[in-house]
Amino acid sequence: EKKNLHGQRLTKIFHDADFIVNSDAVEQDGADRQVNRFLELLFSSNALSPTKLEYGMFAAKAAALRTLDLSRQVGAAIFRPTGEIISMGSNEVPKARGGTYWCDEPPFDAREYTLAVDSNDSRKREILAEIFSAAGSPLTFEEFSAKEAVRESQFMDALEYGRIVHAEMSAISDAARLGLSVADATLFCTTFPCHMCAKHIVSAGIKKVIFLEPYPKSLAGDLHSDSIQIEGASRGKYEAYESVKFEHFHGVTPRRYRELFERGSRKADGRFEPYIRNRKRPNLSLIAPFYTDFESKVVRSGFAAFEEIVARKALDG
Repeated sequence: EKKNLHGQRLTKIFHDADFIVNSDAVEQDGADRQVNRFLELLFSSNALSPTKLEYGMFAAKAAALRTLDLSRQVGAAIFRPTGEIISMGSNEVPKARGGTYWCDEPPFDAREYTLAVDSNDSRKREILAEIFSAAGSPLTFEEFSAKEAVRESQFMDALEYGRIVHAEMSAISDAARLGLSVADATLFCTTFPCHMCAKHIVSAGIKKVIFLEPYPKSLAGDLHSDSIQIEGASRGKYEAYESVKFEHFHGVTPRRYRELFERGSRKADGRFEPYIRNRKRPNLSLIAPFYTDFESKVVRSGFAAFEEIVARKALDG
């Protein structure tokens, strides 16, 4: 319902869930087991720790929070099959001699915010102006660029004019610079890789990608179906080819990771306590009033404002 002003935008918010279930998971990690585990965590179980997926995605999210990119914060973390971290990266401007800029390395800082503009957006606008001039349109450039057909065109989704290194590439290049192999590794990323990163992920020998948030601008599936297998998607004539697996994340999301896994002592008198304070109780931070109360308040205030506008118009008339 993207074109509906008030339509649903599920792909924009489902990654903000507390817990994601993979209904296609194999039997030993089926949906019922996943839900039961989440309920145990919600009720303060002391016998559950993060899965490799949850640990890896939390690391990727931590990396994402480092960047000051003007568009979005993206993080990536590469792990060995045995669970050790190889490297991390975020979408940030690269600096000489390797890596990206840090905030505590003054006075040298040339990140995008110091230029006050997004270099990718700026360059796309320059190219669009060049096309507009060559086309000889009777419209003004502002009118032309404001047209929905232009704003929604694939050209406006172009990614290659930015100064930043994407998070996945930052993690891969850091590993290469430090002499660490990423062969057969798993890459966790907070956002589905773009088509530019996808080809480098394949070339680097990474075995699997776990992503949290979808990225509709990515053409990875269209351009590289011969070498990547996106979970749930068909590869057409390339089904028999070897592939890098691109799989959806499932489990406790980074936003609730600390709340559900952080614990103090798990014992009393030297003996293990199955639950916090030896009793099942919700491990929740409740916000009062509940969101439905807020919604009702907003609706009431909206009606009041509307009635006030109508009353004023009646007086003016």
